[in-house]
Amino acid sequence: MHSSTSLMLRRFCTLGAGGAASSPIKKKQLVFLGSPQVSASVLDTLFNASSAPDSLFEVAAVVTQPPSGRDMGRKVMPSPVAQHALDRGFPSDLIFTPVRAGEEAFLSELRSLEPELCITAFYGNILPSKFLKIPPLVLPRDKEVFQNQTHETFAYSFAQAVYTMYVSGSEMLSRFEMARQVAAEEAQQKREAIKEAEEATRRAEELSKQETDYLAQIETLERRLERVKRRVAEEVKKARDQGIRDFLDGNAGDEWLKKRTDDGLEIYELSFAKAKEMRPLPVDRSSRGLSSGDLFGRGVGTVNIHPSLLPLYRGAAPVQRALQDGVKETGVSLAFTVRALDAGPVIARETIKVNDHIKAPELLDLLFGLGSKLLIRELPSIIDGSARSKLETQDDSKASLAPKINPEESWLSFDQEASVLHNKVRAFAGWPGTRARVAALDKKSGQQNVLELKVITSRVCGSDNSQGGEADNVIFSRGSLVFPYGGSTALEVSEIKENLECESCLIDSSELNSANVLRRKITKDDAIFL
Repeated sequence: MHSSTSLMLRRFCTLGAGGAASSPIKKKQLVFLGSPQVSASVLDTLFNASSAPDSLFEVAAVVTQPPSGRDMGRKVMPSPVAQHALDRGFPSDLIFTPVRAGEEAFLSELRSLEPELCITAFYGNILPSKFLKIPPLVLPRDKEVFQNQTHETFAYSFAQAVYTMYVSGSEMLSRFEMARQVAAEEAQQKREAIKEAEEATRRAEELSKQETDYLAQIETLERRLERVKRRVAEEVKKARDQGIRDFLDGNAGDEWLKKRTDDGLEIYELSFAKAKEMRPLPVDRSSRGLSSGDLFGRGVGTVNIHPSLLPLYRGAAPVQRALQDGVKETGVSLAFTVRALDAGPVIARETIKVNDHIKAPELLDLLFGLGSKLLIRELPSIIDGSARSKLETQDDSKASLAPKINPEESWLSFDQEASVLHNKVRAFAGWPGTRARVAALDKKSGQQNVLELKVITSRVCGSDNSQGGEADNVIFSRGSLVFPYGGSTALEVSEIKENLECESCLIDSSELNSANVLRRKITKDDAIFL
């Protein structure tokens, strides 16, 4: 009996595994979240990869920011990601634009798609816990045990289901047996009471003068019988309800799997202790926001492409803050998303060197292009779960933050070093830009105009470029404006906008010495000072 039962369980597992291998592989349902143009390049890479014959996934939905006013005309337009998805022929009803990612209507639609993996790339919205549970993330601790996780999890799930069904069913039957015993005892009491009633009736007939008293006793006993009946019914109902609850809750107090049959009680060889050895791997508690309830989730989790070497520069503006700090090296990280800000375990990283002239938009493009390739390289291991065996937990003690940029930060303060201002120009290029106020003094008329300039391109130059100028004067040198500083450096500005409301009045270094450029405001005869 025991060996045949164990063989039956092994055959069941083998058949299950064989059936899965022979059937066509079902592609994982992937949801992409992103908004700006750099995110659209990642989406394009995913579209291309998903169309391959051997692709393991398909893009099931796109989530992006709602349409907003862009450009000078403030025409309401879809986000670059939404527009790119439409241009690629992606169904518009599968492009979601919630104001907040926690909206119940949006989450309900997302759940209906049953996504198994989410990819985020500069989405721009905070993802709440209830989003991160669609799909849930499972993180194992033990690398060696993880290699057999798929088979062990299946075996344990099967054993656990059998154990819960039969052991709890046996307990329920045991409770029913107890209820029947109680009912039998109450029935015996009822029979005894009836006998007493019959004896009392006979005595009443014999003793006619006590007839009234005996009739009263009979009525009392009948009421007692009714109470007994009600108690029996209540106990039976209570036992049945408790048994059902125990069955649904999966309570187990026995060592062995049990099953009651018509032939009696059969005891299977597979013990609960053995089933415990096959249990799934525990949740890594260092990954915030997860619970043991996620263990049997069908999803892979949410993976974020973050343009920094995590745990450095966690936050909304990692590229801008890195350039502002003048870093010589940065990179891109693939990390699972948890509730804490950019604090999930890292799957992989790529590192690049940073030169002194690259600006934020260029570096963003470069990092997300690198991140797209990294994602496609790692996706197979993310999907089959093997990536989780090489996860790197972030060291929070080494973390730095990259807070969102405030437009008021865009003003240049000329009491700072030239290198600080140059890094700010690079970091804030694109948006919000960097602005400076200078005064133009016409020596002939004595008239002074205060100008607001948007600095587009700059570099730190040596003191020889600023020779001939007074301490606070801005001078022309080799087609550029040079802001001198004490010491051996100066800030050379080669590209500016003079009218901040005009998008078409870009002035490059070749025009700075022209007689028609900024006439009556900045000329070679003007003294320009801070």
